[in-house]
Amino acid sequence: MRRFAAIYVVLALAVLSAGGVWDPSPAVADKPPPSGTYAITVDTIAVDFGMLDPEIDVVLPAAVTVTVAGFKIGDTYDLSYTATDFTCSDPTVTTPVMPIDDMRYAVSGDAVVPETAMGAAGFIDTQDTVKNNWNYDYVFDFTLNVPFDYDAGIYTADVVYTAVLY
Repeated sequence: MRRFAAIYVVLALAVLSAGGVWDPSPAVADKPPPSGTYAITVDTIAVDFGMLDPEIDVVLPAAVTVTVAGFKIGDTYDLSYTATDFTCSDPTVTTPVMPIDDMRYAVSGDAVVPETAMGAAGFIDTQDTVKNNWNYDYVFDFTLNVPFDYDAGIYTADVVYTAVLY
């Protein structure tokens, strides 16, 4: 039986209408943004699914927490993502690309999104803030099921989370 290794890489990006970009490194993820700024943070930069057997769901509960933070009551933002397909840099594999929709996600925390296939882009939530100095957490569970037709190897994908304030 072939085993399959996949590493899922997560990156964060903020698109802001006011203030500046908050440092998204995990070391500052638990600190509120300075006054006058908005932030998006991700608690990890890589999610490792480890060695996988084909056609078996591997579930990583609470794999990533994305936090959107700000300082003013009544702000509204949209949280979305863009993602790349999984790629394998090993030149000997005959399947160097695996579609990102082989992975599924579900969200809990300040929004609930039922399990759905990851796509090239997706909408997560719109939030109308109801307090000053707010933080909204989105906890992502990931599920990956690798089809039999992919060569064994290390496959990576990038996900960029975006919060747009309006």
